[in-house]
Amino acid sequence: MSVQTFYSLPRKESIGEESERQRRESVREERERELWRWVSTELESATQHIHQTRTKEEALENKYQTELESAIYLKERERERERERESESSGDGFPSEKRERLRRRSRESFRRDGELERDGEMERERERERESLREMDRERERERESSREMESVSSREMESSRSREMESSSRVAAASMGKGRDAAASN
Repeated sequence: MSVQTFYSLPRKESIGEESERQRRESVREERERELWRWVSTELESATQHIHQTRTKEEALENKYQTELESAIYLKERERERERERESESSGDGFPSEKRERLRRRSRESFRRDGELERDGEMERERERERESLREMDRERERERESSREMESVSSREMESSRSREMESSSRVAAASMGKGRDAAASN
């Protein structure tokens, strides 16, 4: 065998080199597994974080939407109250059919909005509003009753005053007629 042939043959690794190569390979494989475990953990964590963030954003959006609709409703009720006060101060009263229309519109808008329907605070607010409207109705009824009573008293007083005036006039007329007869008789 020539020297060239000897060097061209594949060299056999010694036992020490073989075990060192296997050790390096197993360390590399273990590092790869650790890297994949870390990547999987980070990916799972990032996915959970995104999901939680989306959930929080949706909850906040729903909350802000509910608060906005609640504020709009309360503002509308405040405007209605202001119109009622202006109407009452002008003396023409707030027509019951208009109030009923407003109530119906309010009920329909809340029926369409399931969130506000389920919200207990809004239900309590609506009950307070209804009670306030009922109290206003009762107050108006008391005012009407008082006004009718005053008109009745005033009418009776006027009638009584007319009656007294007529009596007084008839007495004066009778007296003047009597004086006229006496004067005619003496002539």
